[in-house]
Amino acid sequence: MLYLHTLMRQTPANIVRNAGHVKLLKGSAYVEKDDGGEHKLFVGTLRTQQPGKIKRHVTIKLYGKRSSGGRMRRKNNHPCWVHCDCEYFLYYLEVACAARGSSNVITSNGNYPKVRNPRMRPYLCKHLLEAARHAWKAKPKSRRVSMLTNVELEQMAKMVQPFIPK
Repeated sequence: MLYLHTLMRQTPANIVRNAGHVKLLKGSAYVEKDDGGEHKLFVGTLRTQQPGKIKRHVTIKLYGKRSSGGRMRRKNNHPCWVHCDCEYFLYYLEVACAARGSSNVITSNGNYPKVRNPRMRPYLCKHLLEAARHAWKAKPKSRRVSMLTNVELEQMAKMVQPFIPK
């Protein structure tokens, strides 16, 4: 399983540049933690700052124990599981991240991206990169206020939950 800071560092410069145009929708993210306080799940909705762009749903699960102060370890220094529903993640990154244990094949057919990412290099799409900037500092037990309806949140959680490693 790859560390979040490794995925962020391996992200190409053009993706980092494009992530500046992506913003987390206000009130759309929620953070949960397991009973032991060792893992943190960040789920959010992001969209590009252009009118008419599609909202993208991302999931980042950070693994690892908390430091003595109750905060997560150093910034982005956690093994992680990631998923985004954008086409870039689908065609370039899903299988590459899944091969290293940092994702699961959920929406693609599982074939290697021979044309798009022949070296199977794992990194983050612009939506995940922006979400990762928020995920490590988001407080667990934050209120779950969302622009999405509760039904949509429950459907999204049911769809993703079976694929998140325990």
